[in-house]
Amino acid sequence: QKEKDKGIKHIVRIPDQHLVMLLDPNADDKADVLRVNRTKEKRFAFDYAFDEHTDQRTVYEKTTRFLVDGVLKGFNATVFAYGATGSGKTHTMI
Repeated sequence: QKEKDKGIKHIVRIPDQHLVMLLDPNADDKADVLRVNRTKEKRFAFDYAFDEHTDQRTVYEKTTRFLVDGVLKGFNATVFAYGATGSGKTHTMI
């Protein structure tokens, strides 16, 4: 909510479950002549990408559930979760 109150632009887009796009917050800056003809976004591909509306069960089902049986049989598994502090990463994995 603090970001909305400050008028900060939303620059992250997740058009599908594998792609994250970061938009240039200064894309409208006409004075930036060095980047006039360059793309204003960056794209990153992941096994799965989730937006702020995705519930924890969906994150668990897509990323971790299939590993549990192997762990219980003695195999090792790793889940790398990246996100902001307080976004629910640990809660989702537990």
